[in-house]
Amino acid sequence: MIPKINNKSRNAEVDGTAKRMINAWNSAGIADDAHLTTIFNLVDAGEKKLLTAINRSKAESELDEKDEVRDNQFRLLYNLVQGALGHPDPLVRTAAEKLFAILDRYSLSIIKENYVTESSLIGSLLEELSDASLETSVAAVSGCAELIASLKVAQDDFENVRTAYESEKDLDSKTANATTLKKQLVLVINKKLVPYLRVVSGNDEAKYGGLAGTLTQIIADNNAVVKKRLADDDSAAA
Repeated sequence: MIPKINNKSRNAEVDGTAKRMINAWNSAGIADDAHLTTIFNLVDAGEKKLLTAINRSKAESELDEKDEVRDNQFRLLYNLVQGALGHPDPLVRTAAEKLFAILDRYSLSIIKENYVTESSLIGSLLEELSDASLETSVAAVSGCAELIASLKVAQDDFENVRTAYESEKDLDSKTANATTLKKQLVLVINKKLVPYLRVVSGNDEAKYGGLAGTLTQIIADNNAVVKKRLADDDSAAA
């Protein structure tokens, strides 16, 4: 009997399982069952929506990573200049004081701002630090120029990812999140596809038996992975 997909399957697990099921259907050569075709069209559409949502979640994660890099670069620059305030060389110390007066207006709290605000403030800071009047001061504090350049790269990287993310988010603004879409796809498979294929494969083994057997293995593979993961989680929690 064809099993149902374990409801505790992860988003990516359901997406991967659905893809394998769709490939099996496309290879089955059952073209004269309109109802089964309709069900698989629902599975296919659901898988595509789920994959889009999963990719959007990955973009969000990448955005967080780029922001963390930017935060670290600002923190390094801030700490370097602050440390140079106690430099024994008066020229270095004076240069650091000039630079820190600018950095301290923004302060380390800048990295706690939301993306839009932080981007605006970092952009403003970089513009100030690029002023020709500060070239000598920047050069006087060893490592300062390199860290400013690294901060600019981190800022540009973040903005590039954010632009791509916002464009994708705008296109998919009416799309549900991945977890909701996963549940919807599992419902189609468990409530529509599996029950129907159980019946027709029992009535016509020659026609549906091959597809039923393949889907049985595909779903069983997924459920075995889920079962092992849950068992591992329980062991870790014990």
